[in-house]
Amino acid sequence: MRLIRFVGFWGLLGLLIAQVTAVDERDRALVQQLDRVAARLDGIAAQLVPAPAPEPQPRARPGQPDPDAVYAVPIAGAPYRGAGDALVTMVYGGEFACPYCARVRPVLDELLVQYAGELKIVHEHYLVHETLARPAARAACAAQRQGRYFEMAARIWDEGFAERELGAGDMEALARALHLDLDAYRRDVAPGGPCDEIIARDQANLRRVGQRGTPSFYINGRFLSGARPIDAFVRLIDEELAVARGRVAGDRSARASYYQRWVLDRGLTAVE
Repeated sequence: MRLIRFVGFWGLLGLLIAQVTAVDERDRALVQQLDRVAARLDGIAAQLVPAPAPEPQPRARPGQPDPDAVYAVPIAGAPYRGAGDALVTMVYGGEFACPYCARVRPVLDELLVQYAGELKIVHEHYLVHETLARPAARAACAAQRQGRYFEMAARIWDEGFAERELGAGDMEALARALHLDLDAYRRDVAPGGPCDEIIARDQANLRRVGQRGTPSFYINGRFLSGARPIDAFVRLIDEELAVARGRVAGDRSARASYYQRWVLDRGLTAVE
């Protein structure tokens, strides 16, 4: 009798399990059917409702340089530091009365070390504080005409700018301390003289490609403004260096003409 009851119990349990399993299988089948219906509805909806258009890329405002464009900034005759055949040329438009230009000096020094042989930094004049900055610009220009631009520039920053002594007399004192030819110096810095012509040329060239403040930079023609942290310069320099290396493909003779061929000959000559 106990055996019969035992067998009956397990038989009933087996029947219940079979029924539950059947329900589970029907549920799974129903869920799969609903998934197929949902997929079909999604397909229909995708055809009826167009995908949203991608957001337009930000564009430079009228009169301002496009950071993605390449601008042809002339550099003939301008003083520079770094390798003459560098693959990356950075044109720096600044003045000696600009606090942000003073702040970016160590960044530029570090970049020349980090990219030794691959970076050239060309210095050009762009005067914002006309009355205050012009005597120093004339002095640096006159020193350049005697092959001493960077020695004069260092003294202007470390002595003239630091002490707020940027007048014509202060500049001549620095020229005397550098043992420059003072007669030639005075001719060059005279109002309307050779240095005013060079400053005007630099200013016109930079204004044409959109510079409006200091400091501003054109890295193989690509615009970057302000006293940025070094990472901002590194990003652009690395991009341009990679492109340039691909173009010259190890041809040493192509390095010296790279800026002329790929920036001056192909770049935009003015901001649109």
